Amino acid sequence: MIHIKDASVLGDMLLVPYQQELVEIMKDIATLDSNLVITSPYRPGDPKTHGTNPGRSFDLRITPMSELICDTINGEWEYDKERPSMKCASIHGKAPHIHLKVHANTRRR
Repeated sequence: MIHIKDASVLGDMLLVPYQQELVEIMKDIATLDSNLVITSPYRPGDPKTHGTNPGRSFDLRITPMSELICDTINGEWEYDKERPSMKCASIHGKAPHIHLKVHANTRRR
C-alpha cells in the first residue's frame, strides 16, 4: 500500500493528472513495499519534473526496501532511450528520498 504524507501533499496530488507511465511505475512499486509514503507529488510553480502537467514525478520516503525498489524499477523501465544514463528511480537529496520521474519517452523494457 502507498500512503500519502499529509493533507497538503494530497491536495497537491489532486491538482493535475499524471503521465500513465508514472501511474504504472507506482502500481509496480506498491507490490514491492507496503510502507511507502508519498512526500512530494506535483509542486505548483516548480520548473522541473515536479511542476509538469501532466505530473511526471513523485518523491517517496526512504524505507529498507528503497535500493531494491530503485533497482527493480530501473531494470523494468527505460527513462529515455536517447539518454540511457538517466533513470526513472534514484535516491538523492539532502534529506534522502526516492525520486521517481518519467519522460515522454519512458517505456517498459
